[in-house]
Amino acid sequence: MRIGGTFHLPGGTSATLTTGKRTLRAGKVDQGSPTSPESKLDLTDGKLIVDYSLAAGTPIGDIRSQIISAYNLPSTTTHWDQNGITSTTAAGNASKFGVGYGEATAVLNFGTNSTAVWAGETVDDTSVLARYTLLGDATLDGTVDFNDLVKLAQNYNTGLPSEAVPGASAEFQVDLARAFASVPEPGSVALLALGGAAMLGGRRRRRRV
Repeated sequence: MRIGGTFHLPGGTSATLTTGKRTLRAGKVDQGSPTSPESKLDLTDGKLIVDYSLAAGTPIGDIRSQIISAYNLPSTTTHWDQNGITSTTAAGNASKFGVGYGEATAVLNFGTNSTAVWAGETVDDTSVLARYTLLGDATLDGTVDFNDLVKLAQNYNTGLPSEAVPGASAEFQVDLARAFASVPEPGSVALLALGGAAMLGGRRRRRRV
């Protein structure tokens, strides 16, 4: 689904992507106040591309707020049931799945090119990407593997954690140390990783959504 301009949802309404790993592309997602969205955009098992201009600035802060709102962070039992950018597919198994997001420049390797391909769509370096995916998928490629550990390590902005990650295996701790060792300097990626580190314990079981 492609929308050239603003994707506007009036207060009290909702829009749902048909399942089948579809992609919604828009210039902006307007649901009222970003911190208190008045409607729902349900990605189900799909993806979202928000294009923007340098003059207008990145909407990543708004996207983040809308995802956090939908996640229903105060609750410890029920998630993805509030207004914002949500996923009813993730809600069915919120301990393993969620909605991840990031700047295209932080997620993709543009190299010397001005565009890259994500989810079968060509995107440029002024795009915000979001998708239903496994928790811990920091690269937004639908898998959780060592590359995600490296991406998470780039964004701790500190050294290794002083204590072990609760519930993680010894193998995970070794991989985490190796991930930090492979990152010479911390980066500045804006990624939502709800429960991400703990979900990386079984990295050998590479999964794709």
